[in-house]
Amino acid sequence: MIQKTLTTKEHKKSRFGNAFHLCREILHLTELVIDAHVQFRLGNVDAFQLADAIFAYIGMLTGMYRYKYKLMRQVRMTKDLKHLTDYHFKTCPVGKGESWVWFWAPGWRVWLFFMQGIVSLLERWLGNLLVRQFKGLNSKGIAKTVTKQCVESHYDLELHAAVMHNILDMMPESIKQNKSKTILQHLSEAWHCWKANILWKVRPARNAYCD
Repeated sequence: MIQKTLTTKEHKKSRFGNAFHLCREILHLTELVIDAHVQFRLGNVDAFQLADAIFAYIGMLTGMYRYKYKLMRQVRMTKDLKHLTDYHFKTCPVGKGESWVWFWAPGWRVWLFFMQGIVSLLERWLGNLLVRQFKGLNSKGIAKTVTKQCVESHYDLELHAAVMHNILDMMPESIKQNKSKTILQHLSEAWHCWKANILWKVRPARNAYCD
């Protein structure tokens, strides 16, 4: 079976966008937090492993930073808290049970405030994503800005269209439909020759006529 190669436009249409992928990574983080606490409640890990397991390594365990790079600030903050946690457990005994659960709280607090602030952004992103998926992009009524880079190419296109419009205006209605395609082909060839600064020669024509 031959697979169809997607065009660039089809690739862009198939992308979910940052909103979807950021939600996916946040749900993955929630799954990691729940699994870690289940292991702690079962007595399989101690307080140090619970405090050091997830929040200091979110940059490695998830790919959230790919879709919202500003959260590297939270990654650095939890790294600093990790150093404090390491110092505490090096100088004090490590235990298990309810009284030791609070050691994971400072790292969770950082990410909790992050979640609180990103909810409104995700709402806007997901709203725009759903509108794009179901209604498509609505570019009507929006004036497109022409950058400095495109001014010359836009001028060429407008001049090309104006020349073609003038030629068709001078032609009688009886032959306009039949000859417009032929004239457009010759005009395109002549236009390329003019832009390349080379002589344009019509093949059936005589050299004296071309000169």
